[in-house]
Amino acid sequence: MHRVAERYRLGSLVILRVSVGVIYCWFGILKLFPATSPAEHIALQTMTKLTGSLVPA
Repeated sequence: MHRVAERYRLGSLVILRVSVGVIYCWFGILKLFPATSPAEHIALQTMTKLTGSLVPA
């Protein structure tokens, strides 16, 4: 039982690293296409409020 748990523990770290890398790359790819990023609207609103509408969207 201990060997199985050890194997899953080592494998889970690799799976976690790969999944975070895939998500990071996916959001990076979305930046190349306008109006496809889910965070674009939030970023525009935040930039408008922080700059007092001095920087155009």
